[in-house]
Amino acid sequence: MDFRHGAVRVRVVFAVALALGTALTAGAQAPRRVPEPYTPAKDAKDLRAVLFNWERNMGMLKGFDERDMVAMLEYQGKGTMQVDGQPCTLTKFRASTNYQTFSQRIQYTCTRPNGQAASNIEVVSGLYAWDEDTPGAEIGPAKGKVTPMPAAVQERLIRFWASPQGAPKAAVAGTTEGRLSGTASRKRARHPWRGKARSQS
Repeated sequence: MDFRHGAVRVRVVFAVALALGTALTAGAQAPRRVPEPYTPAKDAKDLRAVLFNWERNMGMLKGFDERDMVAMLEYQGKGTMQVDGQPCTLTKFRASTNYQTFSQRIQYTCTRPNGQAASNIEVVSGLYAWDEDTPGAEIGPAKGKVTPMPAAVQERLIRFWASPQGAPKAAVAGTTEGRLSGTASRKRARHPWRGKARSQS
């Protein structure tokens, strides 16, 4: 008699466990609904739509949900730039930008109108700026010398954020909700380069 009651209890417990396991497995295997990516209405002028179209038209948005996937840029060029207020014809110009670490290194060599050569490596990272006599100077065992340039922080940050890819990133970062929500169009944009530079040693 006791044996039969024990067997019935075991069968009931087993049946309940089987039913729960089947339900959990079915729930885990059920396809998840992927939300449709944001697409602004035609001719939409709200903040979210304007910034989204700006980045999309720049070719910065990738993937199914069209996210900004530009993390780093490397470019070189020739032409003329201003050095100490004077035009300087470039023989080398290379800019390395990392939007994940908010840093940029610009290397240039150029010739002034009087024939004098000028060259420098200008770096900004966060709220710090410095010059290097060789790329990556004083990083770990790297040779070279670093010269702190606290007075150049604002200029270099503006250069960093005012680039064709940096400007829309700055606009998005300047909203109070990085990835814009539906209410972001009513929020005022802030400028990411308006931080005060801390003292450098």
